[in-house]
Amino acid sequence: MRSVIKIRSFFLILGLCWIFLDGNSQDTILSKKEKKEERKSENILSYHSLGALLESRKFVFEANLRQIKGRSMGILNPDINYIIVDSLSFTTTIFGLKPYEGALARWAILKNDKKLSYYIKFDMHISPIMSVATSVYEISMDVYTNKNARVRVKRNLGITYTGINETFFYGQIRPL
Repeated sequence: MRSVIKIRSFFLILGLCWIFLDGNSQDTILSKKEKKEERKSENILSYHSLGALLESRKFVFEANLRQIKGRSMGILNPDINYIIVDSLSFTTTIFGLKPYEGALARWAILKNDKKLSYYIKFDMHISPIMSVATSVYEISMDVYTNKNARVRVKRNLGITYTGINETFFYGQIRPL
């Protein structure tokens, strides 16, 4: 008789535990959905604030990695490898340790609402100190909501060859 009561109480306790765990699992599923919706709304908010930053043209791109087309990546110091965009002008050290300054031209910004990213394209006109000719670089940036960016720098040589004159930089965008 006692063994029957023990078995019944065992199954009763087991059933109550199963109901308790089943109820908790539904709460977990709801909280995962809520977290996903919250993350999505945070990404959309970040996307819009990033758009305002990029459209103001007052930001800094700090490069962490560099890859020359067809070669391996190299690690860079973001404190000395940067592009500062300030309205219609820029300052950069990605061509060497010496800062270069110049003017921006052909600025275009495209939004990708589906991927929550931006594509920026502009030209940098660098007037060298010792040379007569002005160097023109084509810059294109893919910028994402987490402020990571991929920048392609292409020296405009007046020809359509896209060989070794292309360099890719990877890093972060931050406000000026």
